[in-house]
Amino acid sequence: MKKEYSYPAVIAGGYDGGRLWVANFPGMSGCWAEGGNRDEVAARAPETLGMYIRSCIDAEIPIPEPLDIEELKDAEVGEVLLITCCVEV
Repeated sequence: MKKEYSYPAVIAGGYDGGRLWVANFPGMSGCWAEGGNRDEVAARAPETLGMYIRSCIDAEIPIPEPLDIEELKDAEVGEVLLITCCVEV
């Protein structure tokens, strides 16, 4: 059975002289996707999120609760997107 998970990600660009974009999942230590531009990193983010959640399930550790997307937007930490993935449980 597959379960859907949705988490906010903060998208930022300009790293490595503008060649690297990152989608970081706040509250999920070590969970981020990288890409050469905004669209590429946004496209990679669901797979990254899914692998992180799968790792939590496999290691039998609690899956972190998603942070509130509106609070992240209000904090003006950067562009915030809601990323959704499906994971076999």
